[in-house]
Amino acid sequence: MESKSEPDPSATDFGPELRRLRLAKGMSLSQLAEKTHYSKSQLSKVENGVVPANESIARACDGVLGTGDRLLRLVARMNSVRRRNRLPGNNFFSGLPRETAHFVGRGTELGDVMRLLTARTGPRSVPRICVMHGMPGVGKTALAVRAARETLGLFPDGCLFIDLHGHTPGMVPVPPADALERCLRRLGVAGEHIPHHVDDRAGMFRDRIGDRRMLLVFDNVAHVEQVEPLMPASSSCGVLITSRNRMASLDDAWQVEVDVLPVVDAVTLFQSINSAGVGEPVVDVIVRQCGLLPLTVRIAAVRLSRRDGAELRRFADRLASGDADRLHELDDGGRTVVEVFESSARMLAPSQRTAFLLLAGHPGADFDPVAAAAIAGVAAPAAEILLERLTDEHLLIRGQDGRFRFHDLVREYALRVADRQDVEHALGRLAGYYATAARAADRRIAPHRYQRPAPEGFSSGLPLVAFATMEEAVLWMDDEFDNLVATCRLAGQLRLDENCWYIAHALQGFAFLTKSWDAWLAAQSIALEATLRLGDREAEGYLLNGLGLAYLERHDRALAKESFEAARDAFRSIDDHRGLANTSGNLAWVHHAAGEHEMALTEHQHALRFHLTAGSSVAVAVTLRGIASAEVGLGRFTEAVEHLEQALRTFDAHELPFDRAMALNCLGLAHLRSGELDAAWTAYEAAVECSRACGSSFELARGLEGMAAATTDRDAMMRLLAESASVYAKLGAAEAVRVSRLLDEVRQQAV
Repeated sequence: MESKSEPDPSATDFGPELRRLRLAKGMSLSQLAEKTHYSKSQLSKVENGVVPANESIARACDGVLGTGDRLLRLVARMNSVRRRNRLPGNNFFSGLPRETAHFVGRGTELGDVMRLLTARTGPRSVPRICVMHGMPGVGKTALAVRAARETLGLFPDGCLFIDLHGHTPGMVPVPPADALERCLRRLGVAGEHIPHHVDDRAGMFRDRIGDRRMLLVFDNVAHVEQVEPLMPASSSCGVLITSRNRMASLDDAWQVEVDVLPVVDAVTLFQSINSAGVGEPVVDVIVRQCGLLPLTVRIAAVRLSRRDGAELRRFADRLASGDADRLHELDDGGRTVVEVFESSARMLAPSQRTAFLLLAGHPGADFDPVAAAAIAGVAAPAAEILLERLTDEHLLIRGQDGRFRFHDLVREYALRVADRQDVEHALGRLAGYYATAARAADRRIAPHRYQRPAPEGFSSGLPLVAFATMEEAVLWMDDEFDNLVATCRLAGQLRLDENCWYIAHALQGFAFLTKSWDAWLAAQSIALEATLRLGDREAEGYLLNGLGLAYLERHDRALAKESFEAARDAFRSIDDHRGLANTSGNLAWVHHAAGEHEMALTEHQHALRFHLTAGSSVAVAVTLRGIASAEVGLGRFTEAVEHLEQALRTFDAHELPFDRAMALNCLGLAHLRSGELDAAWTAYEAAVECSRACGSSFELARGLEGMAAATTDRDAMMRLLAESASVYAKLGAAEAVRVSRLLDEVRQQAV
């Protein structure tokens, strides 16, 4: 007579008992989840019998609820019943590594894994496969072990855990044939019955697994080919894979990316190992300098475990200052971050490894595929393939915007290993590419501004970038502005002087559009030194004019005048009339800012004579706009309006929205000063519309301020002033304070 199995206490006893004890304690499920560090979803499934309990959950709940070992004893009973109920021949193998006592966070990732393994949908022939992938040291194995232990109850026929040593330093990755032999032996197959060929072993493995409800855990997998023969053929099995590779070609796999820890979890991890008792701000600094990697946080915590609070603070200060060699510091004698990164880099083909090391030399926070092509010295399609490979291996991070970046510690490792001369050559290519691309973008943003032709062959062998519209050029500049400034600085250090000044000069149009004066000033100053080393007086004049404009925009008339006069000397020394005319136009604005409108008018007229002779209609229009500003200052409103209308016709004909916005704001001022409020409102309103379209925040703020001055509606005035002040403030412009004060005055008058 067939004996009946004992009921499974995980469903009939544990869940209801946990709920009863929790409610008796007056604790919600959310509160229990927070205190036990298990997700609310996971605990809910345990209480409702959807997911069986395990010793880890029981121990944590006993501790929080103060129930001694009541729940732990229930789990022990559950396991005992399962062992007695197991059919003969169903061997329960595990081999799971011991679980760390310092596992923190990962609630989202665990929830994702649990949802997959508890799913009952899909074809019977498709196993439930979950690939947990992430960069070295991010804690993939610890997560897999935790997930496996929490789901063992779902797989009564057992668990197989195998470390395939894909990236273990000093060890050869386990070939699929060897891994299959180990699995078959653990399933009870005698050695003499194991086939020789890997395909036959894979077939026998699938047959032996059959419809068993087993959990297979393959840790530290190097690539798909290593693990593909180990895949079962039934949905009754669950498969957990950890790898530094995304395993994208495992079509049926559920991808769970394991990222660095959130700061709060990294702090918790550090403090669970190190009980020095220092304040959280100190630990915050340390874990951030560890790159929020569980491996490096653990190393730092262990290394500092016998240090007092003062020593930890000194360590944190040293790391934060940049004086410490972080890779050296993050080595506890048994584990080293350099070793784990090196094991990943070794998996790359030689050309890929070389490119990976070169890319680390990029001076910016992120980069796009075209910049990567320039650094690696390959065509754009090859760069795309390279970046995909490095991203799949988690040696690079791809953002949602399609740009790529390094984890700080991976970058430090790569720069340490890379050949310095090779990196400098790669940076030379990058500087050449950025100079070429920035000049192309600047021609779209400020097409009327003279740009000296580059020497023949300057861009030979470099990726070429074309911009169909001003909008495209502005977007590219916005993405790359910080990189361009950083590359300009680096080019100066490497004495790539021509690239250095080309980049800085090409930033002028975008800097005017966005008022990014601080960064542009830094680039101009570095580039000026480059032109002095070159002995290039023409380039020196351009850079001095640029510096003067930046100083003028920052309301430093003395430095602006000094720069313009130095530029005039440089252009006079080479008899450069175009440069002299541009400098006269710039000096005019110094006089204008000082209220010296007659002197401003004189300088503008000097510039106008050259531009009329040269036949540059746009330069003539720009100069007429300057003349009109001086005329407004002198009260010659009719002449100013005539000159501005002439300039606007030219800007419209050449489709120059930024210049048009500036001219419309000047026209609004001319009408406002002459008392024509309706005409002023119309001009300012058009300036606002044009500024929004071309992306000029500064001209937008000017137009809004002008509209406020041209209206008698107090509510509209306050609304316009508030928006103007907000835009100025976002730019960091000094005008924000003045407009805010004006807004306060209007509000007080309204009371």
